[in-house]
Amino acid sequence: MKVIICIDDSSFTEPMIKQVIQRRWHENTEFKLLTVLEPISMSPDPRMTEFITLKREREANKKLKAWRQLLSKEIPRSIVHMDVRHGGPVQEILNAAVEWNAEKIIMGAHNKGICPSLNLGSVSGSVVKQALCTVEILRESENAVSYS
Repeated sequence: MKVIICIDDSSFTEPMIKQVIQRRWHENTEFKLLTVLEPISMSPDPRMTEFITLKREREANKKLKAWRQLLSKEIPRSIVHMDVRHGGPVQEILNAAVEWNAEKIIMGAHNKGICPSLNLGSVSGSVVKQALCTVEILRESENAVSYS
């Protein structure tokens, strides 16, 4: 099975990874830890923008390596890949899923909004509507919701 785990810089990443680790996975399950860095345009100086972009990419890779190490240790017969992409989160998540032939996308919902148990964020909601594979939304309360 090929599973994409969407990693962002929120405080929910750690509980989400812990939920993934607690499950039983088939031997040789492949995970792809995916982070999408949205473009920035904060400086009229392109060198500054490039410097900040490279710094963000290094930080994202560092975090993904730590999560990869944890997943590899806790799910020993798995294969864990990393992918840092640049662009809009929805489109990059969908592109990664198609390119990698993912069978499942796991992502978090941060329980924001007026009625958090019913709402999906704009990214997770769009991925659910457009993905060609199953999308599982993990919530901070440990209740998962799957969409096929």
